[in-house]
Amino acid sequence: TILDVKRAKRYDFSKAKTYTGNKTYDNATDIPANGVFLSNLPNPATTEFYTVRLFDSTGCYTDSTVAFEPRICECPKPVFVVPESQAVCEGDTLRTVTGFVDSGVTVDWYDAPTGGNLLLRGSILFKPTQAGIYYAEARDTLTNCKSTSRAPSYAFINELPSFQVTTNRSTCNNSAAQNNGKIALTRLKNGTKYDFSVGTSYTGSRTFDTALDIPRDSILVRDIPNPVSSQSYTIRIFGEPNCFTDTTVTITSVDCNCNPATVSVVPSSFTICEGEPFPVLVGAVGTDITVDWYDKDGNLLKANSLTYQPNFFGEFYAEGRSLVVAGCVSSARTKAVGAKIGQPTFTLTTRPATCIGDTVLNDGQIIIENLKDGERFDYSLGTSYRGGATYETAQPLPTDGIIGALSNVNQYYTVRIFNRCGLFYDVTIQTTHNDCSCDKQNCLPLQMKMKKKGK
Repeated sequence: TILDVKRAKRYDFSKAKTYTGNKTYDNATDIPANGVFLSNLPNPATTEFYTVRLFDSTGCYTDSTVAFEPRICECPKPVFVVPESQAVCEGDTLRTVTGFVDSGVTVDWYDAPTGGNLLLRGSILFKPTQAGIYYAEARDTLTNCKSTSRAPSYAFINELPSFQVTTNRSTCNNSAAQNNGKIALTRLKNGTKYDFSVGTSYTGSRTFDTALDIPRDSILVRDIPNPVSSQSYTIRIFGEPNCFTDTTVTITSVDCNCNPATVSVVPSSFTICEGEPFPVLVGAVGTDITVDWYDKDGNLLKANSLTYQPNFFGEFYAEGRSLVVAGCVSSARTKAVGAKIGQPTFTLTTRPATCIGDTVLNDGQIIIENLKDGERFDYSLGTSYRGGATYETAQPLPTDGIIGALSNVNQYYTVRIFNRCGLFYDVTIQTTHNDCSCDKQNCLPLQMKMKKKGK
């Protein structure tokens, strides 16, 4: 490339240390606008020399010689990564990986040993965000030459141990509590060792290497004394590499005296339509007490359950039973009653309109009495129901059972009462006319006599 040209307009060159051409200004080549007179030259095996002669319009010239050196392209050495492998527990952060390379070399990070996706370009530091194998490739920043192989860095994330813990409190011998409580392990995953401490947090100092092997029977703590009120224990389960999970359980005191209270059952009674699901009966009891369910004849329906769902109508009885004192039951069984809603039944009576003197009021009444399994009503004139009401459109039953404001006439009324089960029942009754006029035979003329009073 010809640079910093002053007064010269044309050029020629020779591939030699001196100019060997025979050009003059008249037949030389114009200098390119960008100064480039040779391009796409192959990389020479040895040093090559070029001599350039620049001419001005007067015929004067100047020579300049340049050496074209061969470029030796050596690929950079593979990256040395630290750490080559790392493992952390679930929830912990993976360490940043460092790629060590020579000066003038950078690192590109990939997700495969060859090809793959470029994760990060031009950085010696890389921070993994998830488990996997990451590959570091060295790259010369000047030539873009790359290392012949990529260095792997392994990242592992170990799952934390998962498990459940069950407790067995002290048993009773007559009325004395025994010191035989237990804490056992169930549904263990990713754990092989354990330790425990008394209290609501782990205060021990064991690691995976020093922790205890989990027993074959999975009982971690045994022969626990019956506490005065309650006592907490914190269990730590270890998995590799020193991953652990803690859980805290509480052992409560056992009362070995027989004192189960009477069971409270909810609901104490229920009524349902044919085909509707039966409600679940719930027995409310205290600690260390379960419930046994019986029918009216004393047959056991369900044992050791705080709930019972009947599948027939009738009477059901709940009995409390101690879980720690054998044979200790509540002094009485609590009854719950379940009945099927049937067709409504009721009776009607009437009260005639009221007389005030010889004036009659339109306040005749029909009174609904002895109602069972009814919720809404409608009525129509005549000896049969002619209305179009359904359960959804009928009126709610009056709280006092009175259908009032009826005309003072001899009239038949048919009352229909509905319930939510789609059942109804009709009753017909006649109201009678009330004659409020005086009987003429009993009417007497009113005579008035006036006196004049003077002083």
